[in-house]
Amino acid sequence: MVGLGAALAQRSRTEHHSHRTEVHEHRAPTDESVKLLKELEEKALAKVLASLKLDSNSFSGQVLFEYDGMSDRDIARCVFVVNGKRVVAEIDRDTDNRPEDFLVALRDEIARKFANEVLESAMRDMPNPLGRRTVSSAKPSPL
Repeated sequence: MVGLGAALAQRSRTEHHSHRTEVHEHRAPTDESVKLLKELEEKALAKVLASLKLDSNSFSGQVLFEYDGMSDRDIARCVFVVNGKRVVAEIDRDTDNRPEDFLVALRDEIARKFANEVLESAMRDMPNPLGRRTVSSAKPSPL
């Protein structure tokens, strides 16, 4: 019987182990969190001075490259239509200059003319976000 008692004593031992379980609870937004989100959105909008929508523009055009033998200069002329108005952007260069520089200058001139055409009419009647004077009374840009 001694052997049986020793066996029972061994089986009745308590063994401990640890186990960690994490539970993630996914909740729908509460009224309080929705209210906080709306307050944050309103504060963000209050910081915006003005907004100008520029989605009604259409653009089409063609670039012409010419050589003027009298002045030994290359000429690039882009004729394009933006919002129904015909606009011409033109540059020229000495034939000794790099063609890459010529194309960059042409791109910049087209961008300048395009931006002036689109933004001038859009900003003319825009309320001045700074409140100092109306935009239409501002001095014209040298561009």
